[in-house]
Amino acid sequence: MIRFPVLASSALLLAVGCGVVTCKTEARITERASSQKKATAHAKDRKVRIALVGYILLPINYRVYQTNDLHDARSGYILSPDHSFRINWTAGLVQSPFENGEDGFVWVKREKILNGFLKYGVKQLPGEEEIAATVGFANFYAQIKTEHDQEQFMQIVRSYSVEQCDDCERPLTEPQSNDTSGQHGGQFEL
Repeated sequence: MIRFPVLASSALLLAVGCGVVTCKTEARITERASSQKKATAHAKDRKVRIALVGYILLPINYRVYQTNDLHDARSGYILSPDHSFRINWTAGLVQSPFENGEDGFVWVKREKILNGFLKYGVKQLPGEEEIAATVGFANFYAQIKTEHDQEQFMQIVRSYSVEQCDDCERPLTEPQSNDTSGQHGGQFEL
């Protein structure tokens, strides 16, 4: 089983409670969830396979990189065109961000998507918010800095489809100059 590092203590998160930013994040995500019952492909989206049986719809100018490829698990990240927004992902036999319950989260929600169930929530970390989601055998993590980041995160994770995809693109190999310092989630612990 692959494990993820503990990102913040439950006591700290309980002490923080529902801060202004976190409550706004929850409200905006909930509002958008009601208007996006189904994730549908836009003309500018493309299918990218990140799991043996599963793919995401990705805006044409975003890139997907794979950093680890073990026999039964993969990990990588999705990068915005200007490199200002990054979503870490894992797929396969990996630990869910909710593996140890929901205690470390400020809030957690569940919703039915195209052909599965999505579970997502927000953690309040020192000086930042992190959103985590799991759907099928895939997990996603991102630091939310702007409303646009949050919208992109939810659009991408809601598009995840648990099915075989023979015509999907494959993730790119990680660029040599990539700096992953300060990123949370999606790290393998062997």
